[in-house]
Amino acid sequence: MIVSSRRCAGGCRDTTPRPMPLPRPVCPATAPVVGEPCTHGQLVCGYGDLSWCKDKYQCVVGAWAKESTSANYPCLEQPNGYCPSVAPKAQAACVVGDYGGGIPCEYGALLCICNTPFSGPGRGGNWTCFGPPEDTRCPASLPGLGEGCATPGLSCDYALDECTSAPHDNVFCFDGAWDVGRSYFCAQ
Repeated sequence: MIVSSRRCAGGCRDTTPRPMPLPRPVCPATAPVVGEPCTHGQLVCGYGDLSWCKDKYQCVVGAWAKESTSANYPCLEQPNGYCPSVAPKAQAACVVGDYGGGIPCEYGALLCICNTPFSGPGRGGNWTCFGPPEDTRCPASLPGLGEGCATPGLSCDYALDECTSAPHDNVFCFDGAWDVGRSYFCAQ
């Protein structure tokens, strides 16, 4: 049975400690080198320091490959001065930069993003902030695919919203490791 938990809008109000991901039961401890041999066909493993952006590697025909979704959703760096020094209040005004927006600012487990109904740089928008998933059994930050987990069937949603979500923002605990959860499709 899969139990799904969505992000807390504005941040969760709980004070319960969150679990840290466990050691990886099958994926390598560190990011594999593209082209090196692997033995678990179709295995997908995620790595990265940013809670909102992970590089994905997949075992394809006996060798590691960097998953193409990493190219479609690159881990962009925030431009200097983009993120306020403290978490902005909900609906505070912001301006989307030259990169097109969608880069979260991280304040512990709270992520804030400049959302705008219009596309393109220089457009005005409002800050929207999200905390970790509501279920306190979920880690505070998005775990890498393949990191260990302890609650079989638990699904944790780290998506800011369905239109700005990168693939793998939803994970579920399967056979002791965080695996790919549901996909998002933005209705436009």
